[in-house]
Amino acid sequence: MNRINAPKILNELADVDPGAAATDRALDRAKSALISKPQLSLRAQVMRPRNLAAIAAGIAIIVVFSQLIPASSGPHFAFAQVQEKVAKARSAQYSIKVIERASKDAPPQYETVGDTLILGDKKREELQVTSKWPDLKYDFNVVPRDQKSNAGLPQALEEKLRAIPDVDRVFAGAIDGVLLGEDRTPTVVEASDRPSSELKIIEGRGLAEQGDREVLLGSKLAAYSEKKVGDTLNLYGPEEFTVVGIHSNDRSWENGTLIMSLPELQRIQNREGIVMGFAVAAKRPTSPERLEAIRQQIAELSSEIVVDRMPGTWSTKDVAIYDKQTGRASRLDDDKKQFTTFSPAESTSEFDAIGSRSERKRQAPADFYDLIRTIPSDSAKPIGDRVINGQKCIGFVAERTRVDGRKSEKWTRTYWVDAQSKLPVEIETSFRSNEPRSSDVDTVYSNFVFDAGLDPALFSLDPPEGYTQLGGRKSADGDKPNAK
Repeated sequence: MNRINAPKILNELADVDPGAAATDRALDRAKSALISKPQLSLRAQVMRPRNLAAIAAGIAIIVVFSQLIPASSGPHFAFAQVQEKVAKARSAQYSIKVIERASKDAPPQYETVGDTLILGDKKREELQVTSKWPDLKYDFNVVPRDQKSNAGLPQALEEKLRAIPDVDRVFAGAIDGVLLGEDRTPTVVEASDRPSSELKIIEGRGLAEQGDREVLLGSKLAAYSEKKVGDTLNLYGPEEFTVVGIHSNDRSWENGTLIMSLPELQRIQNREGIVMGFAVAAKRPTSPERLEAIRQQIAELSSEIVVDRMPGTWSTKDVAIYDKQTGRASRLDDDKKQFTTFSPAESTSEFDAIGSRSERKRQAPADFYDLIRTIPSDSAKPIGDRVINGQKCIGFVAERTRVDGRKSEKWTRTYWVDAQSKLPVEIETSFRSNEPRSSDVDTVYSNFVFDAGLDPALFSLDPPEGYTQLGGRKSADGDKPNAK
């Protein structure tokens, strides 16, 4: 009778490539113990202790080597190989879609779609930005023409606004800033005579008419500062304010603000009768023609005011070109035939819905090169396979969290890479932060094309002929036109 020798078979298999032939030899050895004595029944042969041990050894060998033999489902590779392939690409084209929300369950505030071209250190974006501010009940923002003096507007203008035909509602407002809590969190204070019924109070109640040292906290600010209804805050020196309610809305800036009554803030600022702006709502139903008529009537009330449409639903398309080597950028507005040049590191002034100035840094948006180069290769973990538009893709995910005191930020990037070329097919990114006025941002990069011929003229910072620079100069014949 042939004896099964498991150690010998293991040694034999270790000396050859693990594959079907080696596994077959292991099976043959195991079966040979069953057929050496044909005069016994199959059941009797199987049940002999010696043969049971041989069968067990053969099964163990098969199980061990089935795990060692590479899966036949397709190629797998490390993320470092993806980074190497991307680094060799001279140019890239892709589509982008960005959704910004106040929270994961809220409707979009902004949606950006378009295409990006990259050639070396230069990038061209052609993006359509759509504002979808949800549940915005006001149509116009009335602010002082002279924003630098911070002189504000007389509150008495409110009655003149209410007297305009087709105007339904008006509220006056002012804004301030405080450092909240022991960690001195920068916090925006909003004050207005807007009725609390227009706020979604989720805990507690709205403000008393005169405030009486009461405040409301946005839901995100309350969570960040760990404050609840009934807690007190020291906002202006020794003055103590009581949290009487928590409100939550589908607009990120409101969820991060502290709200007090207008008379209260005017008393604190010693600016009784002065406001920073007004919000005006037209009667419904309305039309673009009727809204324009209202706007003109408001503008005629004073030469010291500017009347803007509220950031409701609108859409704009522009072209932005960035040159990383020179640190300069250009933005084109095709609708208005205007252009501006700037450095992404420069500050730019912005005004919120009732006229408060804020400064922020312009940032050149990240491109897919940045999304891949900046990830440590060992931090991108494989997550399996997926088919995208008929292409088999290997998935990787990378996460990064930054915690600074109470502030917490998390970035998640998911890469779907073509199994053959090792180049990206789709990249999904998400950003989450507990900062009071932050938004949830989700981005998808897709439709990648690499190393296609791109015209260098597309990346010129010079404006097209006939475009007017914001602030004055019109592009002349001497300017090099930007290819369109």
